[in-house]
Amino acid sequence: MFHQHASGTWPVEGIAYQQVTAQDGRPCIATDNTQPKKELLTGAGFRWNAQRKLWWKYIHAAE
Repeated sequence: MFHQHASGTWPVEGIAYQQVTAQDGRPCIATDNTQPKKELLTGAGFRWNAQRKLWWKYIHAAE
């Protein structure tokens, strides 16, 4: 599963994560549309994908 980043900024409490494949084929983690936690997710390095309606970041950036 996913490990907490050394900075402690993620995982964000109350959000479910899943592993998905980015369009470039690299693995990443994603969440559902959690707009109320936008600032926490942005601060933890996640990006919003409007087409797929999810927050994401590459797995290597999360470890």
